[in-house]
Amino acid sequence: MPLDTQIDPATHKFKLVGSRPLRPDGVDKVTGRARFGADATAPGMLVGRILRSPHPHARIRKIDTSKAEKLPGVKAIVTRDDFKGGKGDQDVLRNVMAQDKALYDGHAVAAVAATSASVARRALKLIKVDYEILPHVTDVDEAMKPGAPLLHADMITEGVDPPPKKPSNVAGRCEFGHGDPETGFKQADVVIERSFKTEATHQGYIEPHACLASVTSDGHADLWVCTQGHYMVRNVCAEMLGMDVSRLRVTASEIGGGFGGKTTVFIEPVALALSRKSGKPVKIVMSREEVFRASGPTSSASMTVKIAVESVLDELAAKIGMDPIELRLRNAAKEGTQSSYGPKFNRIGLIECLEAARNHPHYKAPLGPNQGRGVAAGFWFNFGGQTCVSLNVNIDGTVALAVGTPDIGGSRASMCLIAAEELGIPYDKVRAIVADTSSLGHNDISEGSRVTFST
Repeated sequence: MPLDTQIDPATHKFKLVGSRPLRPDGVDKVTGRARFGADATAPGMLVGRILRSPHPHARIRKIDTSKAEKLPGVKAIVTRDDFKGGKGDQDVLRNVMAQDKALYDGHAVAAVAATSASVARRALKLIKVDYEILPHVTDVDEAMKPGAPLLHADMITEGVDPPPKKPSNVAGRCEFGHGDPETGFKQADVVIERSFKTEATHQGYIEPHACLASVTSDGHADLWVCTQGHYMVRNVCAEMLGMDVSRLRVTASEIGGGFGGKTTVFIEPVALALSRKSGKPVKIVMSREEVFRASGPTSSASMTVKIAVESVLDELAAKIGMDPIELRLRNAAKEGTQSSYGPKFNRIGLIECLEAARNHPHYKAPLGPNQGRGVAAGFWFNFGGQTCVSLNVNIDGTVALAVGTPDIGGSRASMCLIAAEELGIPYDKVRAIVADTSSLGHNDISEGSRVTFST
């Protein structure tokens, strides 16, 4: 079916797109019927628990699991020796299960599967780990200094010519931009330079990481998991455990928040390894403490800026006596503006957004005691990525729509609206499901505002 390029979304009058119908997942969620990661169960299911390092940086000399193995009710124990990992997944592998060193407080060093949570907890206390405690730093600038404790002996800084001969904690150096900033600074009436630091940040999603793994004796496996991308989970887990991708089927549950924090694996390969070793389904659910200690992708940062960062722009506006929105309007990117990272912008709407904010009554409303008003502008990009869907018209004229992207913001409703609009049928005649990895071709992660855009 050829793409209709004659429709201008700005002027075309849609019948359904743009309306606010009931979401397909709405009733199940408000009535408690929706099944999240921790809701998955299976007959004969074992409880998985993970032993975590109490040290932020330590070499693992030895792991002795002999006493734990003898505890009645313990069915499997896994350590670093139970995982493979391809050359490109070493960072993920090291995070899932500590290899030669524990790299942070809470780093997984072993795991058990037992007949109950109490047995699993007792087993963890019986595992003896011989640590050589190493020095550590928690400040990003200190970590980049030449004499800082080294995390990875094989990390050579990329993007530097000639390449360094010694390893460091600096993974890479990247430089991009355009124009002549130095000339601009010389011509400027006011130049402000500031340094900022941020600490490691967690998204704080309500639902903890949870999964249920079941590996059969013939090497096939099922995994139920809360994730933003179950195809990614399948691919990474299969490589870590030396499985064929076709032998692992992953089903995404409803997701209780992710915000970018469920775009990698943490406990899923561990549950699969325990299930394969025990011959039983194994369920692992992180505690809230574990979520904060052992997940979350946002690191600390240290920034020194002279231009075009929002905190500095607000300070600059105050110093020259200009309204902060007016300052941004005078420097706003628009269609055709060259970005520093490569492409020219298409229609992006920054000017329209700033003007709408300036004209809004709230911007001019008087402030009370201890109140302030701040201004910041930013943008987020879309990208397409790999997406696969299946649409089938049933014998009664209703439509079954299978998507492979976990719904983290109402995308099922969007897909139903688009399908109904295009087919000329009512919205409630389309039912969307998030299919498992054996039902559709590959789908990239639900992230970067890409799902509706790509589908």
